[in-house]
Amino acid sequence: MEPHGVHELSGFFGVWVGALTPERVVELVAAAVDYPVCVDGYEPDEYVMPGPQPSGGDGWRYLGAYDRVSVGREPRVAASPAEFSRLWKEMGVNDPAPVVDFSSEIVVTFEVSIPFGPEACTNVRLDDVVVDGQMLYPVGGGPPFRRAIGTDPPANCVAFGFPRTYLVAVSRSLLPEPPFTITVDPEYSAGIVVDADLRQPPA
Repeated sequence: MEPHGVHELSGFFGVWVGALTPERVVELVAAAVDYPVCVDGYEPDEYVMPGPQPSGGDGWRYLGAYDRVSVGREPRVAASPAEFSRLWKEMGVNDPAPVVDFSSEIVVTFEVSIPFGPEACTNVRLDDVVVDGQMLYPVGGGPPFRRAIGTDPPANCVAFGFPRTYLVAVSRSLLPEPPFTITVDPEYSAGIVVDADLRQPPA
């Protein structure tokens, strides 16, 4: 095991190990012999492995992430080509719009605030979009999603930053019966309530 951060404190060594698994702690303590060691890291269920941005998952596709683009802190929904055209224009992105099959998909935005600071603060990834009962929300790694990616030690991230808008296509078959809520964070954001039945495309 390679510790990811070692620093000498008053009378002992502080070691950052990333995922705080029992195996890593035992290995480190054995290697320390008689030296007092303070071991720190993420709980295993909070540790997000490093890796690339997924292209999608069960019932959703990743369409892109746009820094310094904001269409509102609450999620936005586009359920038809006309609605998506208006949303894309509002986003102000010069690139061609992603291709979406609105007969089987809708578009949802998730805006997060990317903190200013070192790479550990801006290292953010959207890992999944899930439906839990009557709620649809993203799961990811990084400060805005409240789970840190990889082995980066805790960083001094500032409380404000720049917006990043994630754009995803969600399968209509994944959507719950209305009314349901779409939120960027089920613990801290009320989100929006969708009263329309989006499981079928508009006539």
